[in-house]
Amino acid sequence: MEFNADTFKALGSKTRLSLIKHLSRRRMTLSELSKCTGLHVSSVKEHLDLLEGAGIVVRHDEGYKWKYYSLTPAARRSFSNPVEINLVLPAGVLLMLSGFAVHLYDTFFGSFFVSRSAMFSDSAMIKGVAEGIVAAENVMTTSPVFADVETASVLSGVPLLSLVLVLLGVFLVGIFIGLKIRENRIGS
Repeated sequence: MEFNADTFKALGSKTRLSLIKHLSRRRMTLSELSKCTGLHVSSVKEHLDLLEGAGIVVRHDEGYKWKYYSLTPAARRSFSNPVEINLVLPAGVLLMLSGFAVHLYDTFFGSFFVSRSAMFSDSAMIKGVAEGIVAAENVMTTSPVFADVETASVLSGVPLLSLVLVLLGVFLVGIFIGLKIRENRIGS
């Protein structure tokens, strides 16, 4: 849709914006639009003529008593398909691919982040931490309270970052699909 002076003049009224909003749902007659907006039929007709002149609305004269108005295909695309929706899919796919890349890096080259032992420069500190971990593992394996913790340790092998990235990517792809389905329902 080409935006020119007529288009901006047509979009410069709250009433005409309200008419566009109602027509974005489905095609409607003058009397239906009059009921929705609370305006007289002749006022709605004037506004629709201005919108029709700007190329935003088209009148359907099918030989019946009632004349229907709807948004032009170009106007429907301009008003119902913002660029942000089209950015959701690539962002979701990029997040999923990043998650897989982090997982592959962890699998073949070691940890993606600095290992815990590299964070400590003093070997005595490393030895103390290691002894504390061994002592904690002994308590957990002998105590019935910590019986479920062993099950959780199985999940510790899954890299958390890659899991989060993949789940966020799947979530964004799902949002994109939902928005496209909603857009197609509005369009028909």
